[in-house]
Amino acid sequence: MAPGGASLAANRMPIPGGYVTISGVKTAGRYDVAGDYANLPHDGNVSIQVKVTYEAAEGSLDYDWSDWSTYCAGTEHRALLMIGGPQPTLEGGTLGPHETVSGWNVYEVPTTGQVWTTYWPDNLTTYFGPHASSSPGFSLILRGG
Repeated sequence: MAPGGASLAANRMPIPGGYVTISGVKTAGRYDVAGDYANLPHDGNVSIQVKVTYEAAEGSLDYDWSDWSTYCAGTEHRALLMIGGPQPTLEGGTLGPHETVSGWNVYEVPTTGQVWTTYWPDNLTTYFGPHASSSPGFSLILRGG
């Protein structure tokens, strides 16, 4: 089980300023695009597509695709900036009171093993390196082991 993990059955989670929900999970094979992305995922891997919905409460809510990291067999997999993946992609911005936004993140992970995603706000500052001292908010299991 993922550290502090919950199943997708109860996935609407409170966060500072509102809520976040994993509202869809799909697995994909090869993407039908040309160029650098034509061979993704690599042999022995699959793409896990995760739809995220943010809901602002009374005030504003900052959100970003980099708030999320996904893990398989203890290895971290960061979101791919996909061309030809599911639409809309999860981007970033600020929601006003009671606004919502949804979008997809895509991760390349091994074909077997438990997969979980972790909400790690303010992750963008450490996206290309190790996480700072901040701790993750929560984890949700995407695929059983």
